[in-house]
Amino acid sequence: MLEGWSDPIEDGVRGRVRAFIEAILEEELEAALGRGRYERSEKGPRGWRNGHRDRQVIPTALFFDSIVRRARCRAVIPFFR
Repeated sequence: MLEGWSDPIEDGVRGRVRAFIEAILEEELEAALGRGRYERSEKGPRGWRNGHRDRQVIPTALFFDSIVRRARCRAVIPFFR
């Protein structure tokens, strides 16, 4: 392939897959903390958001970088181990 060339279809698919994975991770984080971003819970916090870290996701067909949100949880939650 030519250097600097990119396929617009591949770029579009890559962006949609990235957004999909980040949305799933965000939903898991909200479930673990018991509240959405910038929300408060009536029972008090189960933990708090703690920035994010950059990760490279390497599925079989596409390579792209993704942002994985981080949290500090007070209770041990099995799917975050």
